[in-house]
Amino acid sequence: MIEQMTDKVPDHVLEFVEKELYDYPINRETVMEYLRRRGDVLAQGRQAPDGDGRREGGPPSDPTHASAVRLLALERSAERARFYVEAIDSTMRVLNEEERRMVKRRYFDRDITNAGLAHELNMSERQFYRMRYEVVRKFAMRMTLI
Repeated sequence: MIEQMTDKVPDHVLEFVEKELYDYPINRETVMEYLRRRGDVLAQGRQAPDGDGRREGGPPSDPTHASAVRLLALERSAERARFYVEAIDSTMRVLNEEERRMVKRRYFDRDITNAGLAHELNMSERQFYRMRYEVVRKFAMRMTLI
C-alpha cells in the first residue's frame, strides 16, 4: 500500500511533465541558439580589435560587450530550457524502444490521437494509458518532481 502511494504522480506534475515534453522541440532549439550565439561571442572576444575601438567623436565602442549583454538575456531563458532538455534526453536513453516511439509520436510529432497511437503500437487504449503514465513518471523522477 505505501509503495503504491509513493509511485502516484500528482495530476499537476503529470500535466507539467507533459507540457515540458510538448515544449521539448522549441526548448531544444532555444538551447542550440544560445550555444551558437555563445560560440560567436567567444570567438569575437578572442579577435584583436581594430584601432583603439573608438567611434568618431565618441566613447570607445565594444561590439563584444553589446553581444555579451544580448547573450546574457538569452542565457536566462536557455538555462531553464537546458535543464529540461537534458532531463528529457537522459530519460529517453533509458526508455525501451516502444516507450521512445510513444514519446516521439505523442509529444514531439503530435500528429496522431491516443487511440491511433495505441493501435499503431498494437496495444489496447488501456495498455497505452498505463504505459504513458509510467513513462511520464520516469520523466518526473528525472526532473526531481516526485
